Formats: sequence, C-alpha cells, structure tokens
Amino acid sequence: MHAKPVPTVLYGSRGYAAGLRDILLYSFSEPLVDVIAYVDDVAGDTGIDVDGVPVVAFDTWRDRFAALPVFVTLGDPVARRRVAERVADAGGFFSDFRDRTTSLPASCRMGRGSLVAHLVSIGRGVTFGAHTQVMPFVSIAAGCTVGDFVMVAQSATIGPGVTIEDGAWIGIGSTIVAEMPGAPVRIGRGARVSAGAVVTRSVPPECRVFGNPAVDARSAVASRRSGRR
Repeated sequence: MHAKPVPTVLYGSRGYAAGLRDILLYSFSEPLVDVIAYVDDVAGDTGIDVDGVPVVAFDTWRDRFAALPVFVTLGDPVARRRVAERVADAGGFFSDFRDRTTSLPASCRMGRGSLVAHLVSIGRGVTFGAHTQVMPFVSIAAGCTVGDFVMVAQSATIGPGVTIEDGAWIGIGSTIVAEMPGAPVRIGRGARVSAGAVVTRSVPPECRVFGNPAVDARSAVASRRSGRR
C-alpha cells in the first residue's frame, strides 16, 4: 500500500530549489510531496506560479499556509538555517523526507526538516541532525554523526565514524576517510570540502579544503603568493 504524498509548502522556487523539488516529485519510487505553495522572498506575490502552484511571499505563507509543514529547499547551509529559524519563529513546522523504499537501519536517527535522497547507502548507527540534505549516490558508513544544516552533495563517500559538524558542506564526489583505521576524523562547523577532495584528517571549523590529499585553500593560496615574491 502506497502512502499518500505529504501536502507541503516548499520554501524556494528557483535554481537549486527547483532541482530539489524535482527530486521530491520525480526521483523517488513515488512522489513524496504534494506541493501546495512555494515561498520565495524575491518572486513571491508577483503573480507567477510553478505548474499552477502559487509562489507567495513570506507574509502570505504565514497568513494562508502556516497550518501545513514546510520543507526548506535552499542549498546553502547558512541561508537554510536563517530561513528555518524565521519559519520556526513565525510558528511554522517542518517535514522531513526519505525514499519509502530505502531501508534505514533501525539504529539511525534523522532530524526534522532533513532529506535523505534516493540511491543512498547508510550504515548502522548514523545520526542526522535537523535540516540536513543528503543527495543521491552518497555513501555514509556506520557510526557517522552528521549535524544540523549540513549539505552532503551527490556521490560523496564518508568512511566509518566520521563526525560532520553543523553547517558543513561536503562537495560532489568528495571522500572523507581516516588516514589510519580507527583514527577520528571531524569536519568542523561551517567547513567546506570541495568537489572531488580526499580528506583523511580532521578539518577545522570554517575551513575550506580541496585536492587529493585535501589541503587548506587559504594556506595554499598564501603559499603560492609568497613563492612568487
């Protein structure tokens, strides 16, 4: 027996938000949402719609649609946190989604407002915070902890026991795995792992790393500049 799609308001209607909408509507074994309205801080209440669904401003959402759950589709973790806090402050609440045919181990936990997309492999004991997005083809091994407002982009691979703190961005095709088996690896709060990077050691908060093996982008740029002098 198939569950009915959840009537939901999507916050965001363009760009990355439109791509995430298509994942929710078309990429799972069945649609996960019945989109009742879109909230857009720029295009809302200008008379436009998306496939017949109205695009409204924040105040209109609060007046007409606040009884429905919201899913924040913004990709940037900082913007997603700001919007989620604004919605919560206005009395809103949130949906979270995963493919109903994907079996998460019973030991896994998933926070409100989060998404685990289709074709994702999740190990035992993985926990996800609130408003975190895990995109298709991601692999997360057993015992990992993923915080709030994290983005794990397509085809990323995360080895056992890794901790990803709040607001981190894990880029497309990146790999995070301990250099030595059993050694802790922590991706700090607000850190960004660039696409294709291979991370084998902990990354400090707010640091951006790239390459194989991954290095601090700011240090690499400073080193190159000093070498030219």
